[in-house]
Amino acid sequence: MSLKDRLRKEIKKKELRAYVPENNAAEFIGLGVLEPLIAEPLINSVYVNGAKNVYIQRKGVVMQSTVTFRDNVQLENLVKKVTANIGVQLDDKNPYVEFNHRLGVNVAMTLPPLSNNAMIFIKNYSDNFANFKTLTDERSVSKEIAMFLEATTYIEGSIIIAGKKDTLKTTLLSALAKKVTPKDRYFLFDYKQELKFEESYYTTFDFSSFKDSAQKQALISSLFASNPSRVFVNSAKDDLVYFVSEALSGYNNLIVTLEASNKQEALDRIIDSILENKPYLHYQDAKKLACSIFKLIIFVDTNEIGQRKVSSVSEIDNDCEINDIFYLGDVKEHVSSGFVPDFYEQIKESSLLIGSNIFDSSYIHTYTQVFEEDLNENKKNIDILKKFKKKSTVEELKEDEITEQDYLEFLGDDTEQIDVEDL
Repeated sequence: MSLKDRLRKEIKKKELRAYVPENNAAEFIGLGVLEPLIAEPLINSVYVNGAKNVYIQRKGVVMQSTVTFRDNVQLENLVKKVTANIGVQLDDKNPYVEFNHRLGVNVAMTLPPLSNNAMIFIKNYSDNFANFKTLTDERSVSKEIAMFLEATTYIEGSIIIAGKKDTLKTTLLSALAKKVTPKDRYFLFDYKQELKFEESYYTTFDFSSFKDSAQKQALISSLFASNPSRVFVNSAKDDLVYFVSEALSGYNNLIVTLEASNKQEALDRIIDSILENKPYLHYQDAKKLACSIFKLIIFVDTNEIGQRKVSSVSEIDNDCEINDIFYLGDVKEHVSSGFVPDFYEQIKESSLLIGSNIFDSSYIHTYTQVFEEDLNENKKNIDILKKFKKKSTVEELKEDEITEQDYLEFLGDDTEQIDVEDL
């Protein structure tokens, strides 16, 4: 039997297995056949790119799911039903929506013509994911970097967490927020409505529906006047200028997340906010002000196999030089640059014991060892699944793209071999 025939049988078998009556009924209740994926504790993202391409992020690694939709019509119907339940009409004039679902996840959906086909992206912000233990288990950070980042909550100076869309920004902000001491008082401005803290020492503000900019700025100023210990700002975007304005007034304990493709772009966004607030300044003066306020920039990204990573941790000096303290050397390992940050003396005064040896370029970072086997296995699966990416039908697969051995590895030991007659 040819490889193409075997693929055809396997895909048909998966379709028969995936669409039992209870799954069809589930789409009238919530997110349909995607709900079991959200319920799985180790899955923190689900990405649907058309009926047959459903990807999940498990243990920080992206892989293809066996769950599929019958066709694009069924997928589009699910999108329309879900959005109708929240009072939003999704059509060609309004083809995009983002909201928090009752299941406790953030959902973004699109319809044509914005995208070629209906798309769904789901992020799960459960406490299972938003802490340093999970980040070290998934090798997003080394144990040493996690301890160093925890210590930065004690330093005088503001911090930028930057990265591309849907990387690690909000999760890292939450992990840092959970490391502060309860004796102090903290504010959280969450523009994405993704983070909730029940602790009494946290006050959470949601400005997503607050349209009056003057009132918003006045409220922020009055809150900062109470001098909170730390202020966490998640995805402020246009309102970033208000928080930077308060930092210019002397408050230097901000931690903000910014969407940016690199570290310099993130710093430039701060500079632009200063120029918006003080348009009479020259660019160089605004740049010096930005670098006097923000002392650390943490850049996050995904690597070649889809793992979310802290790509670099860098100090911003008074000359606006961005000096890497730690960076990602390859797929698996973080590296120390040999640079010791100026605020290390402040870190030594904290209750966390961090020796200067972790900054040595010869230092070997440590990780949770139990994850090594999973990482190697998932990397092999990703290499195989890349050959199936964006292939929605068997006919689109060329026989020379994969070997028979690749296909057998993809199927795994639990795949039941069936004959054509059985179908």
